[in-house]
Amino acid sequence: MTKILLGSGRIGIVVPIVRERRAALILLLILCFVVVSISEIVIVKAESTIYIRADGSVEGTDKIQRDGDVYTFTSDIVNNSLVVQRDNIVIDGQNFTIQGDSPLSSGIGISLSARNNVTIRNVAVTNFQTGINLENASQSKVINCIITTNIWESGIKLTNSTSNIISNNVVCSDVNYYSPSISGIDLKNSSNNTISENRVIGSFYKGINLDRSNNNTLSVNSVTKSQYGMDLHLSSKNKLVGNTVSSTVRVISRGVYSDSGTGIWLEVNSTYNQIHKNNVKNNGEAMRIWDFSSNNTIYENNFINNTSQISILTRGEFELRYTPIPNTWDNGTVGNYWSDYLTKYPNATEIDNSGIGDTQYLIDANNVDNHPLMKPVAIPEFHDGTGETEPFPTLLVIAVTVTIVTVVAGGLLVFYFKKRRQKA
Repeated sequence: MTKILLGSGRIGIVVPIVRERRAALILLLILCFVVVSISEIVIVKAESTIYIRADGSVEGTDKIQRDGDVYTFTSDIVNNSLVVQRDNIVIDGQNFTIQGDSPLSSGIGISLSARNNVTIRNVAVTNFQTGINLENASQSKVINCIITTNIWESGIKLTNSTSNIISNNVVCSDVNYYSPSISGIDLKNSSNNTISENRVIGSFYKGINLDRSNNNTLSVNSVTKSQYGMDLHLSSKNKLVGNTVSSTVRVISRGVYSDSGTGIWLEVNSTYNQIHKNNVKNNGEAMRIWDFSSNNTIYENNFINNTSQISILTRGEFELRYTPIPNTWDNGTVGNYWSDYLTKYPNATEIDNSGIGDTQYLIDANNVDNHPLMKPVAIPEFHDGTGETEPFPTLLVIAVTVTIVTVVAGGLLVFYFKKRRQKA
């Protein structure tokens, strides 16, 4: 073995050891290159905004082709957003994706401002603060879209918008991106809209939110894993029909949840709403009625396996206090199904095979179901074929990939040094 002498001291620097260190350095450099390369795949900035101009032209991409009033995606669009400035058109995503650089920094995926009769269909929108935004829009449609990983704002948002249809969409958020302001589908100052057959899944503060929005119809939607499944705030004369609201969660801390959210919340003078034939099940609380939300009609709903059923309170300046808030819990002949009915009233029996119990279901003195049902109402639940699958966890894949690369590189280093020692 060759040794090198420097000056008068004999220093045990061995040529093969220098080579070993050089090899280790090379392996580490390779590892760093791989990790940086993987990071570059995700950490990129938005490049530009695509426009469909008022004159019908497409600006900013060649991946949207125009055929008359139909605009069709021809491939995925990455790190761009779309602003629509033309009325009376159809935008067909052909199941391609429009993707922002990061939901922490990107704004709106597809924006319709002051638009009329625009249809957005068959497009996946991901990595934006808000997926699809309709502002001062009317007679427009969002159908068959998938909106994922939207944080801070909403999956689909309507502001000052009327007579639109939001139907058969999947809106899903990663549970690690919880924000106390996010909603799956969010209506603000919007009226006469139809929200139907949508599947809303994820760590949303509110699954479907109506804020100062009247005369809307929410029908046959499925809402799961939100802190408040459906929330009406200062919203009146809406119809909630045929929806399933289940498995709501309460946020304990970022990424940590418990099964104790609220299915339907009527807050702050939400009055004269009709809540009919909904499945409200497996929640911490079936319904919460607060702040003078009165004169609502609630009947033929199934309240099943909720930890608690109904809370009715009014907030004072500093505390919760009781104030009479009368609502109607039957339509005069038929009430609701309560899964705890026979537990609460073990001596109750059915009246003449009518399906109605002979004992009232008492919530409080101003809220009584006079015709409680003995069996659940047959309410078909909406299934869109997507199952319970969450969006594919990209960041998790990256982390796993980096881990694998690190382990492999480390193993190569150990193997290399072991072989060198054996030869020495």
